Amino acid sequence: MTMAGTVEDGLGIAGVDLTSCLQSIRLKVKIPDLLAKTLNVRLSHDYIINPEPELRIDASEHHGQALSLIPCKLNGRKAIIVRADEHNTQNVDEMERLSLFEVMSDVELRATFNLNTGGEVTVDVDERYVSEASGEELRPQ
Repeated sequence: MTMAGTVEDGLGIAGVDLTSCLQSIRLKVKIPDLLAKTLNVRLSHDYIINPEPELRIDASEHHGQALSLIPCKLNGRKAIIVRADEHNTQNVDEMERLSLFEVMSDVELRATFNLNTGGEVTVDVDERYVSEASGEELRPQ
């Protein structure tokens, strides 16, 4: 599945926040030089992440917050989508987390692809890992 997205500015804390579990992420996704940086990509639709059990970071490894890791390609470059479980449910915040992918790679994606805020990118993901949100996921419990 190929999805078009737009680069957005982030808060600048995801990379620092991921350093505590970066080695575990590298081992699970088999990208030994993965950088502790993310690129925020806003999609036109909301998507739910459906990770494989072995591609997860347990909450005990990451400040009490479990993470899903999804292999992808950004503009043809091997990368991963990382999403906290709390951003993959009906309890999304004002940042509209279901339409946001945080993408990591072994290169600085902004520099490699000369991307600026508002720049367009493509994200290729195996269909078994993502599904378009139906709206049911967004209803408060």
